[in-house]
Amino acid sequence: MKLILAFLASIIIFVVFVAITAFFLKSALDLHKKTMGSVASHNASNRDDLKSEDYEIEEESQ
Repeated sequence: MKLILAFLASIIIFVVFVAITAFFLKSALDLHKKTMGSVASHNASNRDDLKSEDYEIEEESQ
């Protein structure tokens, strides 16, 4: 009987651990999607600035 209870307790602990891990991974993925969306929109709106900066860097290196 004690062995069965110990087995059930270990299964419950494992399930809780998996649920917590899945929650944190989902949160991290959502944050990553938001961040990458912000970076992409920022890069799209500042594309001309990036090209001019690259040109300035090339001029300085010559």
